[in-house]
Amino acid sequence: MIRVLIVEDDKEIRNLVKSSLAVEGYEVLTAVSIAEAQRVLENAQPHLVLLDLGLPDGDGADFIRSIRQRLSLPVVIISARDQEQEKIKLLDAGADDYLTKDISLPHLLARSRASFKRKLSEMAALNPALLPYNTSLIDYLQEQTIGPSLGADAIRSGVTASVVGLLLVIAFMLVYYRLSGVNAV
Repeated sequence: MIRVLIVEDDKEIRNLVKSSLAVEGYEVLTAVSIAEAQRVLENAQPHLVLLDLGLPDGDGADFIRSIRQRLSLPVVIISARDQEQEKIKLLDAGADDYLTKDISLPHLLARSRASFKRKLSEMAALNPALLPYNTSLIDYLQEQTIGPSLGADAIRSGVTASVVGLLLVIAFMLVYYRLSGVNAV
């Protein structure tokens, strides 16, 4: 299950986003300050952060920089600030996306999924043993999944990392034999 940390001091907005994400099947963690968010990051290890900027104990921009020094998880800014220079500054500081608070919930969910999948693809590009699958990575050499889940379709069909790994090895062998002109069947 994808674990999302919402860092938002406005109770109504925090609860609305939290309930919307929970309905979609996300595990939702919340924080109302940067200090609380840092504790949650250390203890719960979320997969995605939705971050407001104007927090009681500091600005979200500083928090992004501290996240980027230690972690590579996606950070999506959700703010009432809509000045272009502010958006550019925060994207340059390490935010993966910048959304204004007038965004619809379906749009927020779609952008959050896109940020998370983009991060998984980046990880897979760095390691050829990793295969992106839904909202996870499959490490077919270590026979394990990396990320929140294999996804409901894979679980229902009984696909595990070792089965997928075996299928990948067979597929690679067939492609190799085909390219080399050897009849493998």
